[in-house]
Amino acid sequence: MNRRESMDELRQDVRLAFRLFRRSPLFFAAAALTLAVGIGANGAVFSILQSTLLQPLPYRNPAELAMIWLTTASQSPSSRMSLRTRHALGVTEVLSLRRAAPNRLGEVAALIPEDSYDGPLDTTLGDRTERLNGAAVTPNFFELLGVRAAQGRLFGNADDASAAPLIVLSDALWHRDFGGDPTIVGRTITLTSGRGGRPRVSSTFTVAGILPGGFRFTYPDEIEAWVLTRWSDIAVHSPNAIGYMAVTRLRPGVTIAQARLRAADLPLGFERRMDEPPQDRSVFGLEPMHDWVVGEIRPSLQLLGAVAALLLLVTCVTVSNGLLARVSERQQELAVRAALGAGRSRLVRQLFTEGALLSIGGAVVGTVLAIALQPVLRTLLPASVPRVGEISVNAYVIAFGAAMAAVTTTLAAVAPAWGGTRVDAAAMLIRSGSAASPGRSAVRWRHGLVAAQAAIATALLVSASLLLTSLQHIGRVPLGFDGDNVLTVDLLLLDAKYVQTSAMSRFQEDMLARVRALPGVAEAAMTSAVPFRRVGCCFAIFRSGVQTHELANSRFVDAAYFKVFRISPVRGRVIRDSDRDGARPIVVISESYARFVFGAEDPIGQTIEGSRPMEVVGVVPDMHYVGREKDPAPAIYIPRAQEPRPVVSLVARTTASVGAAAVVPAIRRVIHDLDPALPAMNFTTIDQLVDTSVANRRFYTVATVAFATIALLLTIVGLVVVVARVVAERRRELAIRAALGATMNILARVAARDTMIAVGVGVVTGLAGAFAGSVALAQFLFHVTPRSPATYSGVAALVLSVAILSAWGPVRRFNRESLALMLKAD
Repeated sequence: MNRRESMDELRQDVRLAFRLFRRSPLFFAAAALTLAVGIGANGAVFSILQSTLLQPLPYRNPAELAMIWLTTASQSPSSRMSLRTRHALGVTEVLSLRRAAPNRLGEVAALIPEDSYDGPLDTTLGDRTERLNGAAVTPNFFELLGVRAAQGRLFGNADDASAAPLIVLSDALWHRDFGGDPTIVGRTITLTSGRGGRPRVSSTFTVAGILPGGFRFTYPDEIEAWVLTRWSDIAVHSPNAIGYMAVTRLRPGVTIAQARLRAADLPLGFERRMDEPPQDRSVFGLEPMHDWVVGEIRPSLQLLGAVAALLLLVTCVTVSNGLLARVSERQQELAVRAALGAGRSRLVRQLFTEGALLSIGGAVVGTVLAIALQPVLRTLLPASVPRVGEISVNAYVIAFGAAMAAVTTTLAAVAPAWGGTRVDAAAMLIRSGSAASPGRSAVRWRHGLVAAQAAIATALLVSASLLLTSLQHIGRVPLGFDGDNVLTVDLLLLDAKYVQTSAMSRFQEDMLARVRALPGVAEAAMTSAVPFRRVGCCFAIFRSGVQTHELANSRFVDAAYFKVFRISPVRGRVIRDSDRDGARPIVVISESYARFVFGAEDPIGQTIEGSRPMEVVGVVPDMHYVGREKDPAPAIYIPRAQEPRPVVSLVARTTASVGAAAVVPAIRRVIHDLDPALPAMNFTTIDQLVDTSVANRRFYTVATVAFATIALLLTIVGLVVVVARVVAERRRELAIRAALGATMNILARVAARDTMIAVGVGVVTGLAGAFAGSVALAQFLFHVTPRSPATYSGVAALVLSVAILSAWGPVRRFNRESLALMLKAD
């Protein structure tokens, strides 16, 4: 009976709620859309977080998997590893791990990229040669990960005793180059491999199997071809070879904390130096595989999630304030229901039902919005975000929408349900002919919600202002070069025919001559290092007559390199065409290198020594090669003609009328005509490389600014609703004041005074919250003080000014004549 009565009451509440919606469709539609904005933004962000941070990796029991690196003893076992603290393993360390790790940690498998081992893998497709992103793995690699083949089979321990050359293809490569043909399994394919100094040979591999479509191991670039390397192959390799990665599956019962301590105690397989400081000695470091995949992007995604959560809170507060205003208008109705016997719990349940229906509608629309945004997100997200392609509509996104409906119901309905149902039925019925005034509880709730809106909007605006200022500062950092309309492509001259430097130089000179003759190419050069992609080799360079040395990035460039990037010397001259093999060895140095090595002395004519003595003939400005955020490292520029390099990049400045993209096919044809077996890799422009370097920062900055702007707009809406309700409730008082000669400014102050006090409290609270959170925000800032007085005062002034203007609007609608008419009517 009780259950039946409860269901009957629920049906009555639902019918009443829909009847109210029909009476004020615009208000409730606006409230539902407001919730949809907050839920949609959070759903879109959640889909990113779910695919990157929350979704397990596509392996069996991925929590048991960990990467093993070389690190230093000073690295805290409990701290997360970074690019700076991860070091690849050598042959000796890999073999030592295979012997010692199973008893202490778990089974170990090894991986090495092909370009660090036997050389990259090239495949010829029609009229072009492509370089595959390949890797060599030990037989137990896939079994350790717990991956099964989609077609055929994968490597296994039994293959360690086999001599057959085996290869496993990724799903993407299988579809792209073989059309998804299942008969490729068991057939052979021919790939070219080998390093400089040895002939590039064509090898035949038997395709053992195809990996599942969802399998990924490296991000953002996927390994396409997996070649089997046996443990015996590793054992006969040079002990000095490095570049290995090791994967382990922890033994049952071994936690990550225990595994880190045990890994640090494992032998490295070689004798330590007796004079090595304890904090600098190398040890094995262990990192959960998920942390390695997520990498440096985790803080950015966490910031994005926190900002989205604050936006959702603002939307809930905005809707709650609107509902509270509606409850104030319904005081007569609630009083009648209370007089007829409805208890407060019954009234609360009615208002909660209305809020729940609004939240459900907002959640449905918001979830649809989040789903619709997913293709856009995949396009806008920077490549540094791992597993972007896995963002999709799934049960987690739907469940998140349902959870948001429950959360928003609670947050949006609690204030009107609790604060608006304290009614004095007798007093309200006696005053039935006059305007209803809210109780003290409703007023407190109203002011509290206004303060909460202002606080959240203020905190978001402070964060957005700091991030935006930081992004602007990065954009104003001088690069030291002009990369507009500069195209670049990588070339690896590893074939045996390029072992002789004369052959290598001849090929490079022929290519430059042909590229310079192409329509639309203004100038072309070759370099061993491209800004924002490859920083070059770092060597110890000595100043003649001085025992100490300085580390410098050594870049081997042509004379035209400085013309391509429009770099003028600060002192002396740059490289000339006459600086060729056989001529006097010369070098051009950067300003920072000149400052560190020569101080106030004039470096022109001085001699420095690397592989040989070189005379300094010029000084050029520092160039940002790694990123705008990092100070330029000291660099030297050596004529490529005097020391040819097999790993080079072609850089070509194109005319503005033609553009870089238009000359790509022509350059590709030039390369193919000169050497059909040479792959041309990574066609891109310098502008794109520079843009990619700040893509992650730009994404979370733009998202934060957008969310903060929405929060400010919702705060404005909330203030307009609140002040309009206050004016309606105090219209008799305002009419009397107007009749006694009060100006509109006085009436505005009277009507909005309490609301503006609440806004002021909210602003102060928001500034305090932003001040407290500035420590966490500091890691995202560049040349910006996280507690900048100018930013804090500017945001406070903005919010208060917007609040004053928002409050002025509702009061202006009530001119003195209309107030007098209201007084006469009352």
